[in-house]
Amino acid sequence: QMCIRDSGDNNAAKGDNVVMDSKDNVIVSEGGVIAAVGVEGLVIVHTPKATLVCKKEDAEKVRDVVEKLKEKGLEQYL
Repeated sequence: QMCIRDSGDNNAAKGDNVVMDSKDNVIVSEGGVIAAVGVEGLVIVHTPKATLVCKKEDAEKVRDVVEKLKEKGLEQYL
């Protein structure tokens, strides 16, 4: 997949995506397409099994999400 860096709006994107009127985002698509319109400061990751959307400053809480998934017996999504 293509890796795109848009330094003008500080978006880092990988995979199939459309980004409009958005800035300071990290967008990764590993299947499907992500459309981000009018968003700022987000991490958006889409895989065939799961989708994650969080504020960039909350990205360290992904570890907590992993623990919750394990607690619920949903390891197949990790």
